[in-house]
Amino acid sequence: MDDHMVTDDERARQKNFNVLFCGQIQRGLDRAAVRRRIAEVFKLAPDRLERLFGAEACYLKRNIDYATAVKIQTLVESAGAEAVIQLAETVVTLAPAGADVLANRIDAEEAPQLDSPISSQLDAQPTGSYLLPAEERVCVESVEIDTSHLTLQDPK
Repeated sequence: MDDHMVTDDERARQKNFNVLFCGQIQRGLDRAAVRRRIAEVFKLAPDRLERLFGAEACYLKRNIDYATAVKIQTLVESAGAEAVIQLAETVVTLAPAGADVLANRIDAEEAPQLDSPISSQLDAQPTGSYLLPAEERVCVESVEIDTSHLTLQDPK
């Protein structure tokens, strides 16, 4: 999972954060003791505690403000585990008239890269580019049609 570290500038612009738990405990602590403290702090039943520690990654809380995210992270860390604060995914909403909707645009260098067999075979081309190689394209000759005898009249 790609952990996106939160910068001060992003905190100022972004209002929604997620707190992610990956089952990691702080170095040198007893795993059973940490599990008990997490269960106490979050008032978790044994089955929910198992799901929390058994998952590869689990959101403790989603779409919250930064101050609340820090409080939850501090609670997890005080119990001996580790939690990560991430920017929440952007929610699509209608922008007010005149708003700068491109202010938070990601540049091509910052865009996430896909790691899949298919994405390595894909390539983006500029607008107007030919998709087919020259030998596979069908050549269509343009035809001149005389339209000089046609006129436009205002319907009455």
